[in-house]
Parts: sequence; structure tokens; C-alpha cells
Amino acid sequence: MLLTHSSGDAYPRENFLISFVRAVGFFLFYYAVRTVIFNAAYLFFAVRYHDTELAQAAYLERANMLSCASGVCIIVLLLLFFVMQKKSVVSAFYIGKPSALELVLCFVTGISLNFTTSFVISLLPEKLLNSYAEAAGDLAKGSLLWYILATVVMAPILEELIFRAMMISRFSTATGNAIAIVLASAVFGAVHGHIVWSTYAFILGLLLGFVFVRLRSLAASITFHVGFNCVALISRLAPSTKNVHDIFSLLQMISVAISLILLFILIKKTAARASRIPVGIKEI
Repeated sequence: MLLTHSSGDAYPRENFLISFVRAVGFFLFYYAVRTVIFNAAYLFFAVRYHDTELAQAAYLERANMLSCASGVCIIVLLLLFFVMQKKSVVSAFYIGKPSALELVLCFVTGISLNFTTSFVISLLPEKLLNSYAEAAGDLAKGSLLWYILATVVMAPILEELIFRAMMISRFSTATGNAIAIVLASAVFGAVHGHIVWSTYAFILGLLLGFVFVRLRSLAASITFHVGFNCVALISRLAPSTKNVHDIFSLLQMISVAISLILLFILIKKTAARASRIPVGIKEI
């Protein structure tokens, strides 16, 4: 079977089952490494403290450090995997070379979309909002340094590497880019657990997937993701005063229009790069 893009060129279409196994295989690898490291850490604290509450507290205190540790392990193992296959890491990881303007647009749009997300979340029923706030609060525990490294550095790099570079590229060889983005985003949303997180992670995943496919660049989607996540850091560091609260509220209210404008500009500026060729075809 062939995939055909807008110019009429045709490309070999991979069997969906093979494509699915390859894409999900990378996700399962990611999930397995994280599960082993996190469970081993919890078991260590349980044996050390002989108390469930103390073990849980110690575990949550170090959750961001564990996220960074597992991320480093996953990236190193992937590097070794591609090196052993004698593949170019730059090509395998879809590093790409976006322009400075494209990176700035990605970063600023990510920031704006976070404020938009916060505005929408604030409209949710109080019970759901409280549940989400409680779940999000666990991520803010522990050292500020580990929080920064986990949220603003490791999460964008690792999640873009797995859900965009590894999964979209594999799905796309059988489904084309659009469906590949949806499939990878569905998995990305599902792993976030809480219904609020999962919903906006799915939508964010669609946008990150669009940026990745449009620019053929992991650097671009990582920059977008960093922009989105860094607002959480700003919120944590900002003083809890009425003036600061009013500024954030204003930014949230106007962010919907700003986000739409920035997305329009990003689409227009990257139009020359647009291609329906499956991103996985570029894989070496």
C-alpha cells in the first residue's frame, strides 16, 4: 500500500501492526524504566522507615529527583540503542534546525497556552478543581532545584523524545502524520492520570505533534513544551500577593486571544515547511 501526499508523490506504507508495535514498544520501554525506578525507590523507603506514611512522604519528597534520574536512564539507553544500530542520533532523534524566530514563536505560544489552560481550568466545577489542585500539589513537593529540573528541563525533553520523535514517526509510516499525531497524543493524555491533566495533555499533545511534524524538529516541540511548563515555575516562585494574583488573572483572561494570534502566526511562518510526507519516512 502507498501513502500519497499533496504533490502526488507516493511512499511505501508500512503494515499498521508493525508500525503499532514499534511505536508502542518505545512507550512501553519508557514506562517500564520509570516504573522500575519509582517502585524501587518506594520499596527502599518502605523498608527504611517501616511506616507507610513516612515512606509515602519520603517518596513524594523525591519524586522530581526520581523523574530526572529515570529520564537520564531512558535517554542514555536510547542513545546506546541507536548507536549500536549505527544510526545517526541527530536523525534518529529528529533534532532538526528550526530558525531562531520559529523557536521564539514556539516558546511564547507555549507560555500563552498555559495561561489559556489555567483560565479554562478555573471555570471547572469546584469539586473537580479541588481534586486537580490536590494532584498538582504533589508535584511541587521537595527541592525547588529538582522541581525546576524535572518540570522545565527533563519532562519536555523526555516526553517530546518519546511521544513525538519516537511514537509519531513510527505511527506515521502506516497512518500518515495526522492520525499519528492523534494516536500519540491519546497515549500522552492517558499517562497523565487525572482527567483534567489527561484532557489538556491530549490537546497540548496535538499542538506539540503539529509543531514536530510541521518543522520536522524535536528542538521546536521541546521549546514549545518548555514554554508551557515554565509558567508553573513562575507561579511557584511568584509571591502570593493580591497584585500578583490580579496580574495572573488578567493574563489568563486575555491569553485565549493571544494564543490564537500566536498559533496563526506560527502556522503562517512555517507554511513553507509544511509537508504531508510521513515524518517517519525521514528516519535513517
